[in-house]
Amino acid sequence: MIAKVLGIKVSIEKGKDRIEVKEGVLLENYGLKGDAYSKPGDREVCLMSVKTKEQLIDYQEGLCIQRFIETILIDLDPRGISVGDVLELGEAEVLITKKGKRCFPECALIQSKRTCPLVAEPLFGKVLKGGKIEIN
Repeated sequence: MIAKVLGIKVSIEKGKDRIEVKEGVLLENYGLKGDAYSKPGDREVCLMSVKTKEQLIDYQEGLCIQRFIETILIDLDPRGISVGDVLELGEAEVLITKKGKRCFPECALIQSKRTCPLVAEPLFGKVLKGGKIEIN
């Protein structure tokens, strides 16, 4: 499945703001080169759909909404992507290993019984084939 890259964010140092870059290199079994959060494992990169990003505007009171930042913004609808799918991003290939993130009981959305898009829509993946990616 081919995914158009709409944004790439890198964190030079953990705890610091991520910066947007126009291109990057995904390293096999590691993640985005130069990103402080990259490390081998099943969550080497985080991908988010532009549609999900737009939905988050309606959930600003959520605990994670302001803190959760994707590594790569893509054009695909996450509802059409399953764990086990392989996405082609430029020269690289990413295996989707997880969908969604856990919620925290202290979140205002959870306490008000609202469902946040972050429960099901962020995608986490492992870089199967490294290569250059760039914003299209």
